[in-house]
Amino acid sequence: MNKIRTYQDLLEEKQQLEAELVNKLELIRKDVAELKEEWRPVTNLLSGLGKITSKGKSNPLLSIGIDIIEGVLVKNILLTRGGWITRLVVPFLAKNFSTHILNKEGTSFFRQLIDRFRNHKSNGQHFIENK
Repeated sequence: MNKIRTYQDLLEEKQQLEAELVNKLELIRKDVAELKEEWRPVTNLLSGLGKITSKGKSNPLLSIGIDIIEGVLVKNILLTRGGWITRLVVPFLAKNFSTHILNKEGTSFFRQLIDRFRNHKSNGQHFIENK
């Protein structure tokens, strides 16, 4: 820091400090961007684990349907000969993961289904596509 004797010296020092501040802030932004890029695999892993361990809440009807399918199909049919730990853990993980997958990709499936019903022909060829 220079010795400030006049008002002009003060203004020059202020400009210099503001330029330094801008440079330091830009350096911090670049460092944060680098850290985000380096930690991206970890955040992807944690979000995947979060999908497995937590149930999707965006579509309650979908969750109810998955609960019913999980109860009948997974527990009673697929895991009839499984051990008690398997019968406890696998349905939990399958239910949580499937709600997230179907919430993401299920909307396009349901949209296609609704479009099918809307665009059916009145001459008896309701769901047959001519190829």
